[in-house]
Amino acid sequence: MSKEKFEIAFMAGGLLLNVLTSQLRRAPRTAPEQIGAATHELSRCLTERRDQIADPAEVEASVRLLREALCADRPDRVVLTAHLHAIGSMVRHDQILAEAATRLDDAVTAWLG
Repeated sequence: MSKEKFEIAFMAGGLLLNVLTSQLRRAPRTAPEQIGAATHELSRCLTERRDQIADPAEVEASVRLLREALCADRPDRVVLTAHLHAIGSMVRHDQILAEAATRLDDAVTAWLG
């Protein structure tokens, strides 16, 4: 393979990666997509701000339980609400985490109707 062909293939691969990572992203449209995006955002914020809350392991456990409850065949509104309130109360002292928890709560509430 000539040097020029290799450079073109290398640049094309880089361009393809750029398209896949940035240009094809879109806002969540359906309720499950919105819940997934909000859950991911909360988990990301929790990872970044672990030192801002008293018991990050407890919050992570509550998020894990919430995910399990969301994936149930018939999600129970009472269980979901209890997990959401527990998460909200544990992160309320940190504004960024509290906002992420509120977005998740709003997405789940909209989905439940």
